[in-house]
Amino acid sequence: AISCLGREYDKHQLTEIGKEWLKEMGYSKNPHLIVFHKDTDNNHVHLVSTRIDKQGKKINSDYERIRAMKAINRIVGLNENQKVSEDIKKCLNYSFKTKAQFFLQKHHDLSGELKNHFPLRLSFLLPSQY
Repeated sequence: AISCLGREYDKHQLTEIGKEWLKEMGYSKNPHLIVFHKDTDNNHVHLVSTRIDKQGKKINSDYERIRAMKAINRIVGLNENQKVSEDIKKCLNYSFKTKAQFFLQKHHDLSGELKNHFPLRLSFLLPSQY
């Protein structure tokens, strides 16, 4: 599933993101189904396909979780290196005296900024700039 935070993306936008994701993952030429739902607090699409292509060969599933994350980040325009650099800079600029304070600050930032930094999910939370 690809999910957004709340109603941030509509069914057309999520369907297009789903189509692009299928293409990047190598499934776009296989039979597939994209179904939009808004039955939860977050709009989302379910993607169903087959791992076997028309020639009877299996679609590559090596490192699929990592490739899926990289694909969705590319689709939504997130620069992973830039995001990590920004997070590190933020942590280095925070004044803390103990390891516990450091982790409390990072947890607080993630909780407070979750809606701003993580609106798209692909069966798990994925960062986005939207």
